[in-house]
Amino acid sequence: AGRDKAIALAEKEGVNIRYEVADAAHFVTHESFDAIACIFFHLPAPLRQAFHVRIIHWLARNGHFILEAFTPNQLQYHSGGPKDIGLLMTSDMLAAAFSELHIMENTETLTVLDEGLHHQGTAAVVRFHGIKM
Repeated sequence: AGRDKAIALAEKEGVNIRYEVADAAHFVTHESFDAIACIFFHLPAPLRQAFHVRIIHWLARNGHFILEAFTPNQLQYHSGGPKDIGLLMTSDMLAAAFSELHIMENTETLTVLDEGLHHQGTAAVVRFHGIKM
């Protein structure tokens, strides 16, 4: 459903996107990308760390990486997200993982979700935007 929504929005806005659905543990590409987004894409720590290294490699020069994910503070809210603290991210974790990028935004904040039955209400998220120089 997310893929369909993203493609429809891109068409409406006249933007070309490539939306990949793949196994994060085994996805390999020799291409580079102008933008990579991970939105509420929660992985176990060892896999997340390896995947983040690959993201840096995949970004083209001046490529943007955008992430939004739940933080450990989300455990106190009932608006969705993993209940395993090992799957949640902090701004400090992202600053360390993406120190090679020029960080434009790396903030933890509260937001209100309205994304269907199981994603309603206050949520604790981290928002990250980095550029590969």
